[in-house]
Amino acid sequence: MATTTTAATKVIRPVIGFRSMDDPTLEAQGNAVQKGMTAGVLAFPTPPVDLTVLGTAMTTFAADIAAAMDGGKKAITVDQGVTGTMLVLIAALVGAITYDLRYAPVTAGIPGTWTTVTLTGVKKAVPVTNLTPGTTYAFQVRALGKLGYTNWSDSVTRMAI
Repeated sequence: MATTTTAATKVIRPVIGFRSMDDPTLEAQGNAVQKGMTAGVLAFPTPPVDLTVLGTAMTTFAADIAAAMDGGKKAITVDQGVTGTMLVLIAALVGAITYDLRYAPVTAGIPGTWTTVTLTGVKKAVPVTNLTPGTTYAFQVRALGKLGYTNWSDSVTRMAI
């Protein structure tokens, strides 16, 4: 009877104080490690990690940091509907009474005159109709709560088809 042996997986433990590092510094350190391992095959002929997985993890980490700085999730998502229509999905905000959705055509990177629609619920995507195909539009949202309005969200831009 033949026996097979498998090497035990080694756990890589942080040794340089990652817990006290702020997110941008940690991201820079991770990117430096990745770059150092991929800079030359001779430096790490058999790296201790899958470099593709490490690269993907660093990209995801950077995106997660950016999302966390934006409150952890996008306030608004815009998808193409039928011709001349965009489907706008708004992230619900606890305590919101109503939402204002505004949109405007964009010319030379600057939104034109805003059209505002007040919404009482955001469980389904809101169709924004009568848009001109070939025109880029900016979309923003804000919520009204007991203490007043939130700031307008960052703009999301999409070209209508």
